[in-house]
Order: sequence, then structure tokens, then C-alpha cells
Amino acid sequence: MADTKITLEELRHVAKLARLKLSPGEEELYLGQLSPVLEHISRLSQVDVSQVTPTFQIGKTKNVLRPDETEESLPQDKALSQINSQNGYFIVPQTIDK
Repeated sequence: MADTKITLEELRHVAKLARLKLSPGEEELYLGQLSPVLEHISRLSQVDVSQVTPTFQIGKTKNVLRPDETEESLPQDKALSQINSQNGYFIVPQTIDK
């Protein structure tokens, strides 16, 4: 089995990539937790799956969406008839300060 123990330098690199500031106590805690995880992944990578058919859906799920069909659009005057509008545009409250 390959060496799957994570080093302190590797842990600090991953923490930096994730923008995490770890205390020395947290570093030791995560070193102890990550090494067994990596060992398990290493064991899984040794399993022979060459005869296993790739599975993309485990259930009998199928597309339940309706067919994409072209329909008549809502006319602009009808779309704007129930709301505040100006020059053919919706008027909405300002959300960003200038």
C-alpha cells in the first residue's frame, strides 16, 4: 500500500488553498483525521472494477419533463398591464446604490 499519511506541510498547503487558518491544535487534529481517510481511499483504489459496468443512474429514473414545444409568447402590452412600467420596461425598486 502506498504511503497515505498526510504531512504537516501538505495539510498546511491544503488549508491555504481552502483559505483556512488552522491553529496548531487544529492541525494536529486534522492530521489525525485525514490520514485514515486517505488510507481508506488507497484501499478502495486497489479494488478491481474492470468487470463492472459504469453506472450513471442507479434507479429506473427517466426524464419526466414535457417535450420542448414552441408556443405563442405573451404579448408585451398584456405582460405589462398589471404592473408599473415605463417605455415597455418593468419598473422595479432600485437595489444597488449608484
